[in-house]
Amino acid sequence: HFIGTTGFVLYLIYLISKDYWVAAALVGALFIGQVGFRMEHKQNTAWALFGMIGLMVWVDPSVLYGVLFAYFWAWIGHFLIEHNRPATFTYPLWSLWGDFRMWGEMLMGRRWTGPERPAS
Repeated sequence: HFIGTTGFVLYLIYLISKDYWVAAALVGALFIGQVGFRMEHKQNTAWALFGMIGLMVWVDPSVLYGVLFAYFWAWIGHFLIEHNRPATFTYPLWSLWGDFRMWGEMLMGRRWTGPERPAS
């Protein structure tokens, strides 16, 4: 997760520095995500995730490479290391939010020690 999300964020920063339309598309994608996020507890909102990605790719097609890079590393972690199924298939926006939240915690050094053990 950390490798993929870091690469995606750095690539987005690079694209935004080249073209302000990418920043505008990111704001629009975040709006779509916010609308979908509020509905996700009632229904699957894959439409919102695809809308977010589609808007970004429409403005700059190379964003798709960043998305594929991020998902590749996340799914490597899920399938080969954690041996579980990503929540992306059931709750795509909660999964995306959780990924960025976990990434932020890892940046602050909170997730590198492993699971906490209960005191005995």
